Amino acid sequence: MKKHLLMSIMLFLIAENLSAQKYNLEELRQSIPKVSALADSMVSYIDTVEAKTNKALASDRYQDGKRLFLSPLVKDIYYGKQVAKINTGKEHIYEGTAITLKNASNETKTNLNFTLRTEDWLYLGFGIEAGASESVAVLFNNGDLKPGVTYIGSFSITPSKFSSIKSKRTKEEISKLETKRKSYFKTQQLYYSKYYKLKYLDLYQKFKEADSIAKFDETYIKGIDEQTKLSSLIDEFQLREKNREIRNKLKNKFANDLYDLEINQEVVSSIRLGWISGNIKYSKVKFATFNDNYYFYEKLGTRIFEKWEFSLAYNQVYKNLDRSLCILNRYYFAIGANLRKKNDYEIADKKDYTLAINEGGSTDSTLVYEEKKNLIDITNKPFNSTWEFQPYISFLTPISKSEVVSLGFGITAYYRQESLPTYEPKVSLVFNVQEEESSKSKVNFELFVKVDDVFNVYKERNLAQNRATFSKRAVFGINTVIPLSKVFLN
Repeated sequence: MKKHLLMSIMLFLIAENLSAQKYNLEELRQSIPKVSALADSMVSYIDTVEAKTNKALASDRYQDGKRLFLSPLVKDIYYGKQVAKINTGKEHIYEGTAITLKNASNETKTNLNFTLRTEDWLYLGFGIEAGASESVAVLFNNGDLKPGVTYIGSFSITPSKFSSIKSKRTKEEISKLETKRKSYFKTQQLYYSKYYKLKYLDLYQKFKEADSIAKFDETYIKGIDEQTKLSSLIDEFQLREKNREIRNKLKNKFANDLYDLEINQEVVSSIRLGWISGNIKYSKVKFATFNDNYYFYEKLGTRIFEKWEFSLAYNQVYKNLDRSLCILNRYYFAIGANLRKKNDYEIADKKDYTLAINEGGSTDSTLVYEEKKNLIDITNKPFNSTWEFQPYISFLTPISKSEVVSLGFGITAYYRQESLPTYEPKVSLVFNVQEEESSKSKVNFELFVKVDDVFNVYKERNLAQNRATFSKRAVFGINTVIPLSKVFLN
């Protein structure tokens, strides 16, 4: 009885082991051509990388004694990591989201952004911006876009020609690097042309031998155990993935190993990154209005204005690894312009009104007095729309060695159809809040002051709005901004 029970248990375990095997012999045999094709494609890829490297270094060799002689592949990866930090705040993840609060037109707004890297040089983004009192969860109202919510499409173009890297390496060190790089290329070519295929064939042969072991009790279990061990080694070839996916992973591993060989903290002495950015914004703005030409509650109304904005800018970040305190050692610079569709109601005075509202029927009607706040008086006023051109320039630089505090300043000009230009300077201090354990930037707060119409061009309007003095036209605010560790690429 016991003997039959033991035999039943062993047969059950054998069946379980058979069903639990990850690979079967036929699958591994059919994968031999696949492994061979992947190996050949990697040899071709490495040959191409080496040829491009030799060509680039030969043309670049005597241009600048301080130039960092990186292979084009590593140079692209290095730029990509830095640019990704600026666009998404993440070094290795090309898709990212960000939520920020900012003060615009004296109103706190919430901004939700999604960023996608589509090419090495191109980022595309989509964002939603709304006032703190608005709900971004409701984007549509009765099939129409909800007023008060701004929809943003953005892009960043980051060609490597806009950037440069310099190094502290001596000519001897550069020569050593070239020797190591050539050795790495040769080793990888040999690995994929010979050992990558042989390694798989060896695993296949051992798996076949274990599969053909005589199926007797103890010996068979040993064969199954051997195949289980071999399966973990076969996993490295990722046979069940598509060829393109496997090839991309092999290329990424090759590139990352080359990157580690060429780049380290002591190599780069300075880096300059330049990129072009732009966006398109669309929103509907609802104005609460008052028209004294009507009677009772008909005096109240709303106007919907479709607002468009187009922006284009050139941005530059410069970082010198020399930590000595100098405003030119590290900075962020931007110059650009916005083109916005504006409406007179946006700058119109808002007033509070007490309305006499007729309630009830014609025979027993009563007047009820109700106060309405922040209405725009449109009595006998047209609903005019114009375009406004806003060129600007801004500059930000750390003013402490630890980069805890940075100084920013800039100016924006406003040119509007049939209107005099006005100018708005801005000065700010950015405080870098860090995590204690990692000393990494967590969030930055920007305290700023800007002055609308600094030269008091529209004296009468400013006087009517109680903004005749310089201090009355000053606006104080706070923004949360991109951490300096991302802007200055720490």
